[in-house]
Amino acid sequence: MRGLGDGERVQVRRRRRYFPGDVVVVRRADHFSIHRFLGYAWTGRGWLALTQADRDPCPDPASRVRAVVGAADATVRWPERVHALARYVAAVARRAFRGRS
Repeated sequence: MRGLGDGERVQVRRRRRYFPGDVVVVRRADHFSIHRFLGYAWTGRGWLALTQADRDPCPDPASRVRAVVGAADATVRWPERVHALARYVAAVARRAFRGRS
């Protein structure tokens, strides 16, 4: 996935569900991010969406599912979905074991 340049646009559609590897737009406090969707994570306060830029070694801060604006109209190949799923497993494990030694 490449970054967008100034003035470039992307077509986005809201979905009921997003799957690992989808390219999603997330509303952040002061901007929008377009990153790869990894999966969902449950907390006591509700469901969170986990995302990560393709070239970033760490996942983004988790966001509420309602902050996901939609998925980009983009073809996602199976290797990209498998890679996103592997990153999801690592992110969930990191969240589960954070603070434990």
